[in-house]
Amino acid sequence: MVSIAKYVYPGTYQYQDFHHTQCGASGGQISNYDDATEVQSCELGGLDDLATETQYVRSRLAQYINDLISLGVDGLRLDASKYIPVADIANILSRTTKKLYITQEVIYGASEPITPNQYTGDGDVQEYVPLSSFIRRHMNAVDNGNIAQLQTVPFSGKSPARANHHTERNAGSLNYLSPNNEYVLAYIYALSFPYGTPTILSSYTFANNDVGAPNGDKYRVPCCYGTCFGTGGVNGFLCQHRIVVTNGAFTTTANAFDGFGIHTEAKIK
Repeated sequence: MVSIAKYVYPGTYQYQDFHHTQCGASGGQISNYDDATEVQSCELGGLDDLATETQYVRSRLAQYINDLISLGVDGLRLDASKYIPVADIANILSRTTKKLYITQEVIYGASEPITPNQYTGDGDVQEYVPLSSFIRRHMNAVDNGNIAQLQTVPFSGKSPARANHHTERNAGSLNYLSPNNEYVLAYIYALSFPYGTPTILSSYTFANNDVGAPNGDKYRVPCCYGTCFGTGGVNGFLCQHRIVVTNGAFTTTANAFDGFGIHTEAKIK
């Protein structure tokens, strides 16, 4: 059995492939988000931080992406991109065997030196506004005749994301358990505007915030393997992208606004 330890992943990464000396004063953890070097060189939540400025790490990550491409992957969502320098992401993506659709999570922080705008050259950036607050903000913007007030990322680089695995588990936002079909209705509302390349979270049911996906996780009750099927999911998967009204909102939005010279991408599989 392969033994994995901190900074040691036999056959893949070793001690020299991680950042581990830059943040001694804070125990290696990120503590100051006003320091871009610290954010991109120290550890987030105790997670080993790959040295993406090195040629080996870049080539190894590109090798993994190319393996995904060989399996039919057409695009990637890069989680927590703000913790990786823009140039490092660009270099890794330049090594792939084909151009992929890229959308990135770069959470905006007031006055922070790392901003979503910096990452639009590497792909789309998810403009993160939870469904519930999006509806409130959008209605106010429409009433005031100023939709532009919602913008934090240049339009050409937007990938509006109205829900993710974090917001689904926060009591203050809508999720698949919200009453009166509010979750689906809010998604349809959000998708009805020509606002970047929209993103839909395709998720799974959960009894508590720590339960894993229905892929044989022994902690799920009952233990099962889920999948997408027909217009939804079975055995725990929700597959919101297959819901008929959601899929229709993508298609209708794309067709309607292309006629006005506004390009809205809609990709459903």
